[in-house]
Amino acid sequence: MPSPLMLARALALGLSMLGASAAQAVDAVEGALDLGPDTVALTHGAAWVESRVPEMRAAGDPDATILVVLTNRAIPANLHQNEGAIAFAAAQGEVEGVILSLDPATGAILNGQSLGAPDRAIQSPSFAGDPVRMRIEGFAAADGTVSGRIVSDGRLPASRLPDDPNPVDYALNARFTLTLPPPPKLEAVFDGPAAKASAPGAAFAAFVAAVDTAQPGRILPLIQPGHPARDFVTASPAEARGSFLGGFSADVLAAAVAKVYEYDTHATIIVEPGDGTMALDFVKVGGVWMLGAP
Repeated sequence: MPSPLMLARALALGLSMLGASAAQAVDAVEGALDLGPDTVALTHGAAWVESRVPEMRAAGDPDATILVVLTNRAIPANLHQNEGAIAFAAAQGEVEGVILSLDPATGAILNGQSLGAPDRAIQSPSFAGDPVRMRIEGFAAADGTVSGRIVSDGRLPASRLPDDPNPVDYALNARFTLTLPPPPKLEAVFDGPAAKASAPGAAFAAFVAAVDTAQPGRILPLIQPGHPARDFVTASPAEARGSFLGGFSADVLAAAVAKVYEYDTHATIIVEPGDGTMALDFVKVGGVWMLGAP
């Protein structure tokens, strides 16, 4: 099982679990992630535009990227546009493949990660945009579709877990043509006191206050129906409290709301407790803002 910190991070990204209805149709995915003795056939995929708020991107990065997910099984619709959810499901061995973040203008690989259980997932510097050893040929993103061919020049160096001393290598080669939905539309930005006073900011404060009680009856109404955080809270309310609060008090977290980006599909809440920065997605359900996935 993943650690509480990993679980909380995935849940905060708006996670939903595998096992729901099938995702949007994929035009074509064909390829493989060759892990040496094992090969993961890549047969399904999804793509979406991720708006990247300034607080969560490095200097020089584009303000939006295209995320391309290629996997060995269909990605349910409730995981679509949900990187943290897919990564969490993969960590439990429910899906394998890769996630790549692409520059929407050039198709350059900005970063990426493999998807798989901890003993199978790889960490590779070549996912971070190595222009020589891995690239995308024939990239195109227009008219609601993104396509290209991922090419690895030979086998690339990688490792398993950070404390695994045994090096591994891999190759990633695949073609894809995927539906590309329109990006979320930014409707408002709230900063400082206005962020705390905004409806999503107030909902976040109510959520962490409820979490601090470790009482599922108070927490569950503030989590999107069907969201797996509900199961986490119900099964382990004390563990959920520690994971979501991260060692801070509810008051400290509520006071640390620095900015809110409100989109037509969700709100991204920027929280800056101590020296760190985190972003959480909230959605509006029945007119009420709550933790959830767009």
